Amino acid sequence: MGKKQLSVSTTEIEEPSKQTWDHVPLLALAGLFLFIGVVWRNVDVFLLGLSESWLNILPSKLFPLLIILGFFWFFRRNQITSVLGLKIEDTRRHVTLGIILGVALFLMGNAIASVIYWAFIDSSRDLSVTIIRPDLLWYSAIFFLINAVYEEILFRGALQNGLREYVSVNRAILISAAIFGLYHLVWPFYFAGTGTLSTSHIFVYVVFSGLLGGVFGIYYEKFSSRRTLLGPIIAHWLINFLNENIKISTSEVIAGPDVLLGNPPIQMAIALLLVVILYATSIIIFSKYLVDDLDGWLQRRRAQLRFRVQETP
Repeated sequence: MGKKQLSVSTTEIEEPSKQTWDHVPLLALAGLFLFIGVVWRNVDVFLLGLSESWLNILPSKLFPLLIILGFFWFFRRNQITSVLGLKIEDTRRHVTLGIILGVALFLMGNAIASVIYWAFIDSSRDLSVTIIRPDLLWYSAIFFLINAVYEEILFRGALQNGLREYVSVNRAILISAAIFGLYHLVWPFYFAGTGTLSTSHIFVYVVFSGLLGGVFGIYYEKFSSRRTLLGPIIAHWLINFLNENIKISTSEVIAGPDVLLGNPPIQMAIALLLVVILYATSIIIFSKYLVDDLDGWLQRRRAQLRFRVQETP
């Protein structure tokens, strides 16, 4: 009898605890997770100086990610897919689209801008292809994958879904993207501390990050119907990894997306124009179509191609 009373008492103590976490608004949780991530990131960058080491700021990505995953696993396990977007669905299509978007942005803002500038404006400059720290490419790939998963489930998952409970879908995407851009202010502050801050730093790290957050938000909300963040995660990973490690440039190679940071103004303007075109095209496509429409579109293109081949004498 005593044992039964003890088990009932334990249940009565544990159950309200779980119910308490169940009733915390998602937006409040997202704010808490964001606060933890921002503080940890600033500690890694400004106090520990990890951004200048081979380790990079991995702790500020890995441990906040584990905190988010651990919380949802223990208290809201049923929301891991619906809120965090961690659902493996239509893998081939989303991975393919993520690769296309990530590589296209790298080419537009880096490779193609450099080639255009070298070919048509100043061929006296040497066009070079450089791989940064090839011995650490494997680590860089892991670091940026962790970073992509963490930032996507935080900003497009918890934050954007939390905002949807209070504002319209479009406003939720816009606010989440703006906060995502401001989240990257850490790097302009870092460069200001080293005395190398320029307008380009603010554009690259804040404005372009915010716009990219909007593209990913529309992809998740509309194109994938909030089913999965797999596509944005793959694209996010590739954009960071390629920009950080592969440099196609006509000027001195520096860390980060150097086409918009260290090159002549005309080349920077070319890169800016190409990236804006890609952003605008992506927003139109992801707003107008669903990922399920791809099959029908591909089938029509194949049918048209077969018809043209049959008509060819």
